[in-house]
Amino acid sequence: MTAWETLEIEPTDNLTAIKKAYAKGLKKHHPEEDPEGYQQLREAYDFAMKQAKQGIVYTATKTAEPLRDWALDEKAVIPEHPVDDFIKKVQNLYDDFFARLEIDNWETLLQADIIWNVQHSEQLQDELIDFLQEHPYLHSSVWQLLEQTFHWSEQKEQLLERYGEETTSFLIENIAHYQQLSYDCFQKEVDMDYERYLQLRADAQAYLRNDQLEAAKVVIDRAFKLFARDPDLWHLKGVYYLRNNDYQAALHMFQEKLALSPADPDGLLYSAQLHFHFKDFQKVIADCDQLLAYHDHHVEGLFLKIKGHLELNDEVTAHQWIEKAIELYPDRPEFFPYRSRVLNEKTRNEQIELPEPTSKNKRRLNNMLFYLFMVLRRAWIYVFVFLIMLIPPVPFHYTAFFLIPIFWESAIGIP
Repeated sequence: MTAWETLEIEPTDNLTAIKKAYAKGLKKHHPEEDPEGYQQLREAYDFAMKQAKQGIVYTATKTAEPLRDWALDEKAVIPEHPVDDFIKKVQNLYDDFFARLEIDNWETLLQADIIWNVQHSEQLQDELIDFLQEHPYLHSSVWQLLEQTFHWSEQKEQLLERYGEETTSFLIENIAHYQQLSYDCFQKEVDMDYERYLQLRADAQAYLRNDQLEAAKVVIDRAFKLFARDPDLWHLKGVYYLRNNDYQAALHMFQEKLALSPADPDGLLYSAQLHFHFKDFQKVIADCDQLLAYHDHHVEGLFLKIKGHLELNDEVTAHQWIEKAIELYPDRPEFFPYRSRVLNEKTRNEQIELPEPTSKNKRRLNNMLFYLFMVLRRAWIYVFVFLIMLIPPVPFHYTAFFLIPIFWESAIGIP
């Protein structure tokens, strides 16, 4: 079966028609319900898009025919449009995977005269944005360079009006590094289909974001078959297990991630949180120490480290870190309740004085002195009542009120 038969359309170079066919096919071949059908559909879509952009389609008989205007003189030389020439250079750079990761290559490309040509600016932006939607796997530094060149984040309203909400969100999210995945783990000596792998990784992230857990597991497992040394892929699988409440498996995934990327802040934080869940507070502190060694102002790391010390009843160390956290983040409210808790505990401990061992006779003497003190302390009450009794007799239910101070003193006066 050809790609066109899979997409259920005739061979065409119309990109919109191919996209619509793919969207229609997704309704029939959902990754969660038909993983094999989804894979065939995705491969057909990628193939059709590539062929259409190159101006070549494959017919049902698998013969290649260029799409061109037969009315034109084949000998005529038509100069290439400058925008088409620029997009072709973008395509060539993108197709060289490791070249596309180098920011210098993009800086050189974006210095072309066409970038500043007002006559072609709208067409250039239209085609470049269309290209990026189909080829989004770029390092965050490249997205930042594109933003510096075209200032898309400052033109959100214009983008919404011209391209719609979906395209605008796509641009803004990539510029803002929204859940940006890393490209640092790839090595030239590893021969694989990078574009296919990146597609699977991005699909997994999107499925997890939408809480489509089974679909996420399908594409994660496929990605692992292509490449298993990507810390971000271990992270995605860890999140998958967290969503399924399998905390032990999730902890293992984040430990695998840290084996590949020991300084990764998210991996260390997840590891600390899971150790806290298992009440292994020594490992919580160890994870936070490592996290703060690489990122010394990491607020979640500070917070979790404080909680770990408190769980181990190490208020002294906890107080030191609380003061450091408040110094770094005076406007963050979450540290102040822990400061009050530690200070109250410290004050309570300082007020409690343990009695020294005493002999039996010394204890008896202390008790006698205590009761004598209590009698003298209440002497004014007795004198007051005696003087009242000298007053001419009054009914008993009135004189009974005079006993209230004695009962009150007896109730609250004993320390």
